[in-house]
Amino acid sequence: MRIFIFICLVATLSIAHPHVFVDVSYNVMIKKNATKIDVSWTFDEMNSQMLLFDFGIMRSQDITQKKIDSIKKEYFQPLKEFDFYTFVSLDEKPVSIPQPQNFLVSVDNNRLTYHFTLMPKIDATKGELKIGSFDAENLLALDIISDKTDVSTTVENLHLDKQITFEDKDDFVVDVLIIRAKR
Repeated sequence: MRIFIFICLVATLSIAHPHVFVDVSYNVMIKKNATKIDVSWTFDEMNSQMLLFDFGIMRSQDITQKKIDSIKKEYFQPLKEFDFYTFVSLDEKPVSIPQPQNFLVSVDNNRLTYHFTLMPKIDATKGELKIGSFDAENLLALDIISDKTDVSTTVENLHLDKQITFEDKDDFVVDVLIIRAKR
């Protein structure tokens, strides 16, 4: 019986894979004593169509504030338990994920996008800031789109070096945006 359970477990784990594919972009603004991270998640076309149908949205004109509030409450807020599939660290020290602000929904080319802002309480004018998106359950594949990701600063004489790379996180390979601040 133990062998049967073991074989079932191995078979189940071997077929675990993402069911939803999400393109992630970041717009990071580093100010003195403040960091603002605008995040966009663009869902794959198939899952977008299913979600839009669930939301009762057939075209972008159907998006109302009432629907955005409903989507936020029913679909987005429950992700708090998972830190909104986002991790941030400064100099390898984890940063707590604040409650997202400015949640919006848009549709472009039949693809649904969630937009939201994170304002972690960090000073990223020094050191190395890492930002990534990750689903430990492996139901979502979250990939950073480099040409839609930007970093900027209002701090004088601060140079930001942006790099998108892969790192191991809990035995998964994940995309990570690395920002190095130099004076």
